[in-house]
Amino acid sequence: MRRTDQTQMIRKLVVSGMLAAIVAVLMMTGLGFIQVGPLQASLLCLPIILGVMTEGLGVGLVLGFTFGFLSLIQAFSTPSPLAIFFMNPLISVLPRVCIPIAVWLVAKEIKKVSRENAKKRVILRVLAAVLGSVTNTVLVLGAMYVAYSSGYIVIEVQEIYEQGMALLLLYIALTNGLPEAAVMAFATPPVMAALDRTVYKR
Repeated sequence: MRRTDQTQMIRKLVVSGMLAAIVAVLMMTGLGFIQVGPLQASLLCLPIILGVMTEGLGVGLVLGFTFGFLSLIQAFSTPSPLAIFFMNPLISVLPRVCIPIAVWLVAKEIKKVSRENAKKRVILRVLAAVLGSVTNTVLVLGAMYVAYSSGYIVIEVQEIYEQGMALLLLYIALTNGLPEAAVMAFATPPVMAALDRTVYKR
């Protein structure tokens, strides 16, 4: 193995470990959630997005799995009205593994854009971040609705939200999903710009 390849592998391992630790801290401490009135934005997608943009899809997949696996554990350890859904890895894990794939589909195009074209790089980063966030929201809520409507998971929705499951998930999408996408769109470009200048020198 060439020295440059070995260095890159070590860097990917270090970055994966650091960002995975950040995901864990954000989730387990509650610091990964911004609450403004009825709106709540999660920051948990941000480390995954940054991982894909800095080190590629492989690191992103590790981080997505970490996010999903911690969600699965939290569903069993921290009871909540909707925890039963996240006890199923098809709801808690699989959608989170799809986040880095969605981000990568756009982020890989950034390498083709010159540093002088800063505006286009910012636009692509915003699109990648929003796509990753929306992928998480749509797949998680969609899987929850399918599991409920098919009878695979049975809960008394009226005890949680009297208007029913469809409106409950729509409410979550509007109050959690949209703010999360907005935060990812605003946070990703400046963080990536700082990393480009200080860490990656590009």
